[in-house]
Amino acid sequence: MKFGFLLFLAVFACAAQAHEESTIVITNLTAAELFEGLEHGDFDVLVDVRSAEEYATGHIANATLMADLAVEGFPSATPDDLAGCENCRVAVYCSTGARAAVAATHLVEAGFHVLYNGGGVTQWTAAGYPLVTGTDSVVPPCTVDTTASEQCTAATHSEEEHSSFGNTHWDGSKFALVVLGVTMLLM
Repeated sequence: MKFGFLLFLAVFACAAQAHEESTIVITNLTAAELFEGLEHGDFDVLVDVRSAEEYATGHIANATLMADLAVEGFPSATPDDLAGCENCRVAVYCSTGARAAVAATHLVEAGFHVLYNGGGVTQWTAAGYPLVTGTDSVVPPCTVDTTASEQCTAATHSEEEHSSFGNTHWDGSKFALVVLGVTMLLM
């Protein structure tokens, strides 16, 4: 019995450590996956992190311009500009995907939970998908409406179990419960 209790403590300590070290995964998308996700409403916010000049030359429809979010020091946009969208499914893109990856990391550091690197307009147009011009940057509903933000939260929790991109999201608390259950069975 003493051994069982010590085993329980050791496993619980490891599970607690796993919970503390759980990370947010930024899912990289192909142009086709981004297109399909946009068509099916799999993203709550689409963010273009290129410059205003690049945006003006052509962008993906219904994008929110957060110019230079990938630049250190955030000269034009900050994660605070998306306050209220922390639990929303956010897809980020740029020209090639490199700045989008940096911007997505900045958003994770600011407390955002479900992020996708949509790559760049280079891949988007090479795959035959259109860009639009002459349209304004979209204001994400989650930044101005708490109901929309709550819908993002519900969608995020639903996606944890059924992601259209085949990802399984295991955070530390789920892992801890599984380990705890197995330990109790072994005792």
